[in-house]
Amino acid sequence: TILRAECASIDMYASIDSIHDKLEVQLKKHNDKQKDHRPHTHEGSKKPKKTPSKPLQKERHYHTKPLSPEDAALELEAENLPFLVFRNAHTEAINVVYISEDKSIRLIET
Repeated sequence: TILRAECASIDMYASIDSIHDKLEVQLKKHNDKQKDHRPHTHEGSKKPKKTPSKPLQKERHYHTKPLSPEDAALELEAENLPFLVFRNAHTEAINVVYISEDKSIRLIET
């Protein structure tokens, strides 16, 4: 980036001081523009991070063994849950079983 400034006066030192002030203002503006356009990927970012309007509350934490989709559906009904996230015993993928609007049990495979 090239910054330029001009000043004309009778006193050379007054001109240098004036140019210094002008270049300082230009440099501050340039740095502010660079900060606004720089991606904020590090922890020390000066922009405030967005936070949820309501705090996240942890309801429960549990570890389950891998289940077959059929066993997960049985557990869903036994525990009277709206959905259940589990690790599929056959594929090792994370799956979800849930009760749809028509009251049938559905499976989402990832």
